[in-house]
Amino acid sequence: VSLVSGEVQVVTADGVSLAYPGTYGLHGCDPHDSGLEVTCNSTGYPVRCEHKRCYADPAACSTEYSTAAYVVGATLHYSYRACGFRNELKSWFYQPP
Repeated sequence: VSLVSGEVQVVTADGVSLAYPGTYGLHGCDPHDSGLEVTCNSTGYPVRCEHKRCYADPAACSTEYSTAAYVVGATLHYSYRACGFRNELKSWFYQPP
């Protein structure tokens, strides 16, 4: 993980680099994106901004998880399903033709 002054460098799908708090995503099932990313800190933000997720260990996780492509310098896995939600972040990044 790329830490700069206690911050995590997150890269969005369009290549924009954002500085998030160093504890980003480390509090178990939480709405980690609420109020942070570009689309979750404005009026009319997507419902997924309030959905809870957690980081997951693929060797120990028995539910659906995804690989995070947005944290610089780390291979992390996250799960909305483990927190009772659908993964709408994945469909936000990938729009089928």
